[in-house]
Amino acid sequence: MKSTTIIPLEFVPLEEGYHLMITARVNGKEVRMLIDTGASRTCFDRQRIVQIPAISEEDLEGLEKTGTGLGTNTMESAGAILNTFCIGTLCLSEYPVVVIDMQHVNASYSQLDLPPIDGVIGSELLLQHQAVINYARKHLELTIEGC
Repeated sequence: MKSTTIIPLEFVPLEEGYHLMITARVNGKEVRMLIDTGASRTCFDRQRIVQIPAISEEDLEGLEKTGTGLGTNTMESAGAILNTFCIGTLCLSEYPVVVIDMQHVNASYSQLDLPPIDGVIGSELLLQHQAVINYARKHLELTIEGC
């Protein structure tokens, strides 16, 4: 059986467009996440993820590769496993994510007097949960399988 969770979207004005933000929870801590349909994987900022309970620098695993995106040519990445990752009523256990340095993104947000982001929801999660971005109703819909 399938069900749907509905998550409110925050439209953050930037220059001539918007960034779409949601609030999620990692290991019980509230996190601010950017929705990025062009990001291949869900990722978190290295400096901010270690502020989440039960995650430390020692928990980050080197991925031995560099990626591209988020306004940079290349970047080093690590991996982490989130004990719990909840978006609305969708709760994922032992969820693997990429960890990168998002300092340049948060510096840009700071210059615009915007709060920092903890991470980015990528297309792997959006595709797996059949995401629908409803601009008119300002929410994100995710499908939950097996309820």
